[in-house]
Amino acid sequence: MIYSTPVLEAIAMPHYIANATRRLMEKVMDQGTGAPARNEYGFKEKAGGKTGTTNDYKDAWFVGYTGEITCGVWVGLDSPQTIAPGGYGGKLALPVWADVMKSAVALDYKPVALAAEALDSEVTLCRVSGQLATAACQQAGQAYTDNLPVEMVPQSACAVHGGGGIFTRTEPREKKDGFFGRLFRWFK
Repeated sequence: MIYSTPVLEAIAMPHYIANATRRLMEKVMDQGTGAPARNEYGFKEKAGGKTGTTNDYKDAWFVGYTGEITCGVWVGLDSPQTIAPGGYGGKLALPVWADVMKSAVALDYKPVALAAEALDSEVTLCRVSGQLATAACQQAGQAYTDNLPVEMVPQSACAVHGGGGIFTRTEPREKKDGFFGRLFRWFK
């Protein structure tokens, strides 16, 4: 007999933390160690993921997902030993993951609906402190603007750079989606 249990559901983390995590994992695929999946191995779907490599290159892995499929690839030997000098997850496991996922997304999977909350605050932050940027942060070249859920907006100004009040833009600028906005569109 096969064991069967009812579906158990629980909220593992607040939605805004889940959205921030998705944003970071997508950035790995677009600009980080997972980027070769797109520009070298031809995987073009929207995805997030993470590479990994153990000490002395004994294990290399990549775990990634789309809105429909999650896949993990491990490359290693039965008894721990160096696979190859410089055997990073992005070099050994990522190409396998990209090939498997290209085949998998070609199948007719039904997407799982992922909840995403509206993004409603554009804020200017300090790259060093992670707090609200001051004019001194802007002068130091450490201020950047992003869209954040209300729950994630810092409540205090940067103390690292000092300076008066919170930095706000005065010059007109082209409206662009922040990282959260792009991520939110992905899950629509």
